[in-house]
Amino acid sequence: MKNNSINNQKALNDPNSDLSNDEQSYFHLYDTSPDMFLSLNVHDKTVKFCNQTFSERMNYSKSQIIGSPVFKFFHPDSFGIIQEKFKEFMRTGILKNVELKLLTKDEKVIDVLLNTKAVKDEKGNVLYSNSCFRDISELIELRKELSQKNHELEEKVIERTQELEHFVYAASHDLQEPLRNMSNCIDVLQSNYQDQLDTTGKQFVKYISASAQRMSNLITGILDFSKTGKENEVTTIDIADVIDEIRSDLSLLLKETSTVFNVNNDMSVIKGYRMEVRLLFQNLISNAIKFRKKNEQLTISINLSVNEDGKKVFSIGDNGIGIKEEYFKRIFQIFKRLHNREDFEGTGIGLAHCQKIVKLHGGDIWVESIYGEGSIFYFTLN
Repeated sequence: MKNNSINNQKALNDPNSDLSNDEQSYFHLYDTSPDMFLSLNVHDKTVKFCNQTFSERMNYSKSQIIGSPVFKFFHPDSFGIIQEKFKEFMRTGILKNVELKLLTKDEKVIDVLLNTKAVKDEKGNVLYSNSCFRDISELIELRKELSQKNHELEEKVIERTQELEHFVYAASHDLQEPLRNMSNCIDVLQSNYQDQLDTTGKQFVKYISASAQRMSNLITGILDFSKTGKENEVTTIDIADVIDEIRSDLSLLLKETSTVFNVNNDMSVIKGYRMEVRLLFQNLISNAIKFRKKNEQLTISINLSVNEDGKKVFSIGDNGIGIKEEYFKRIFQIFKRLHNREDFEGTGIGLAHCQKIVKLHGGDIWVESIYGEGSIFYFTLN
């Protein structure tokens, strides 16, 4: 193998050396490759030989390179990396896709991708290494440009989102005042002029009052949706405590609807926004009660499981009216309603709000349902 190394070096330095045409073609390919090749004496860390491309790109002659310490050709920013990688190479005999910087004789920086493999003797001892340095300067520049564009885009998204949130808040806040005035007028009309209204007039007042209440609920929902995660801190949340609080708050409704409420497994303790997590569970439980069958006792079951990826999956299931499969994604879109207001009250914000809360916690939410038999909402909170 030592003789082969001598012959290789001779071929690189002397194109007229006594080699076959195939061998000369091979060394010509090696010497003029677009990639930079270098072989290293691993014991003293000096260059054994290199190809012409390495010599030209580094602006050194081959005689100046061969025998020189290899660290001479690295940019100071890469000294620490290459020293650690050399230790790794001596343990493993290989390096793959290591990003480094070379420094040319005229102090120009070349970003490269290094791949190295050991040449060993029959006993497995490393004799020297063969390394390929691929110029990735253009790729690094494109990466920087892309990173800058992403940063600018993120800033624009944040700016537009803040503008939208301010608009939603201002618009909703401004709508509250005339709505309150209208509601007050309705109250006065009902209190002081009830006897002067005929049946039709009383019905109109009832319609106006109901519409004002729906508008108030809608505005409140929009405000809550826009403020999700903005005014709270991350805390430790005991989900069992959250469920107990909701069950207590809804105790009268649960009793009136004869709802069976089951929490089948020990709930988890998580980190998150407590108010939002409580609203998530409350919305899903309230939806189960709202969309129950009128002629069948409602059962709500809350479970916790662990999926194959090790993530905790919460589920809230019911035996209510169910959801058709074509609406599984639509129900999470804001203002999307599947039922007439006369059949089921609502703003069309609840499930969209649930999805926003889940996304705020780095999770996912989805539904499985059989129309006419019930639904199970699943979600993860990371």
